[in-house]
Amino acid sequence: MYPNQIFFAPTVPYFHMPDDDEAENEMKRLAMMSPEQKVYMRSCDHYKVRPLRQILKQIDSKEIVLAHTKMRDMEFKAFTTSLIMNFTVKRLDLSDTLPTERQTTYLNDFLEDDNGITDLILKDNKLEGRMVARMFDSMRRRDVMIYLDISGNNLRDKDLPVLAAYIETSSQLSFLHMANNKFTSKAGEPLGKMMAQAALVELNISCNRLRGDGMAAFLTAIAKSNSLERLDVSWNGIGPEAVRGLCTLLRQSTSIVSLDLTATSINGECLELICTQGLSKNGVLQRLELKNNPLLTQDLTTFLTRLYSYQTIAIRRVDLGDYQMLDSSVEHLLEALFWERQIYIRSAGTFAYSGRSDTLENIVQRFKKDSLSLVTRLDHGQRTALVKHFAQVDMQEAVEMGSDIISNSFLGRANDNKVTYKDLALRINMERKNPRDVINSILEKQEVPEHTKKWVSRFSSTPEEIRKTQLLTRDS
Repeated sequence: MYPNQIFFAPTVPYFHMPDDDEAENEMKRLAMMSPEQKVYMRSCDHYKVRPLRQILKQIDSKEIVLAHTKMRDMEFKAFTTSLIMNFTVKRLDLSDTLPTERQTTYLNDFLEDDNGITDLILKDNKLEGRMVARMFDSMRRRDVMIYLDISGNNLRDKDLPVLAAYIETSSQLSFLHMANNKFTSKAGEPLGKMMAQAALVELNISCNRLRGDGMAAFLTAIAKSNSLERLDVSWNGIGPEAVRGLCTLLRQSTSIVSLDLTATSINGECLELICTQGLSKNGVLQRLELKNNPLLTQDLTTFLTRLYSYQTIAIRRVDLGDYQMLDSSVEHLLEALFWERQIYIRSAGTFAYSGRSDTLENIVQRFKKDSLSLVTRLDHGQRTALVKHFAQVDMQEAVEMGSDIISNSFLGRANDNKVTYKDLALRINMERKNPRDVINSILEKQEVPEHTKKWVSRFSSTPEEIRKTQLLTRDS
């Protein structure tokens, strides 16, 4: 025997044998599971994989979010198998899961079986080629998908035929997001014709490579759609080369109420054409995004002046972004647009060349008085609507908290019909938000203009959040 040599006894495999208490706890845990959870557990046992906690928690709800979750092939197979005949789950988010080719096959097989999925999110998964072709074919065979997000993949011009075969024949697909793919100008015209024949309500093709004649052909073709309400072409190239197509879209469209033109190279000349040959003849568009475009202050001054002069437009919000400044000379015009035409212009503010400087105390004081000045400009009906809204909110809060209603000064004054301008302004300040936003978020719910087809809030959430809220609050 060599010195310092150590011998280890052979290891004996250890198998944990649950005692009676553990077995009883396991039986209780299984008894407390929902039917959907039990199906998932049986599926995992069949494929000899461990159940994933995030799936187990969500599989009996309307939405399953597995973004950034990497799974092995058999784990993915067990998951998709458990969703067959599961009509509880409506929305499935598989963003950035990077499925393998085998997992994509499992997903396609699942889409052809009976299930309750109507919203599918496959963002940032690098899907391409035959994987995409098979997926579109599976969804075409069973036409139930309402919301499809395939942004951030490798879709190219060559994928248009299989995409068209699905989109043009689908009677259910209403929301399609294809942002951040690799479509070029060559795809402009066929893509526009395809979307015009579809029954889409919302289309997002931002961050592609559409520009020039291809973008012009796309905008001209999609103007024939009678169902499309929201269009996002941001971060593509419009500029002087394709602005004529944009004007055609604005003149001919009878359905688009929201248009995103962020970072589309629109300059002052383009904006002039958009006004004179597009917006002046459009009576349905309500929201317009013009952020991150090379626009000068004089271009925007002319644009706002024209906007005020058009009496038949339905514009309610124009977003110029967080960095676009306006000249101080348009301050009165902004007020007139806001109060007389109900058009909200969002920008970084106004500036003027002046040697006068305001102290912080003066700025804070003006901000505090702002709500009072806004209240005094409202008519009697608008003030009454605000008082009723806040009284209802305070009453509900008092009932829930069990507090004395009399202790709430605003609610007491509202019940006695003695609310003053100052009382209403102070109640608005209690919301701790921009007074202008508080007032309009309440008033815009009161009445829908007769000349508009759809009601688009000036201060609403994103379309994706609206769709998600609509889905999750809908009765089963």
